[in-house]
Amino acid sequence: MASEALRGLVRIGSNYTRLLATLVFGILLVPLLASWLGADALGLFLFLIAQAGLAAIFQDIMRTSLIRELAAAWHTPVGDTAAGIEASDPSSTRQTFADASAAASLVCVITALLAVGAFAVLWGVVGFLNIPGEQFIEAARWMLVLEC
Repeated sequence: MASEALRGLVRIGSNYTRLLATLVFGILLVPLLASWLGADALGLFLFLIAQAGLAAIFQDIMRTSLIRELAAAWHTPVGDTAAGIEASDPSSTRQTFADASAAASLVCVITALLAVGAFAVLWGVVGFLNIPGEQFIEAARWMLVLEC
């Protein structure tokens, strides 16, 4: 038991050390990037990094909720209403599973189309930002393409 508690403390300590190192690295790096790239390019860069993190959080939330709901639909026994899913026969649970899968796919396609549209708008706006040098504007556009 003591070794498990020690391993837990090591994991917690390493996690907080990583968070502190990330904070210090960010505090040191942001002024350097702001002076080198300018405020607009730095804002675009930080926006892209934040958006990737938000997308990962959204994906994790969707996956967790879909797994719970789809597993309940898939594994509900015939005649069991305790799970909140009325299943009179196995085909209705399979149909619920198929419907949820189709709805999730539709949401994914709509989200992808909205993301492509948002990045297309950003692609056009990059020229109006106060980014020094033509090579940085082209780099900003390619960052948008690769992020999309």
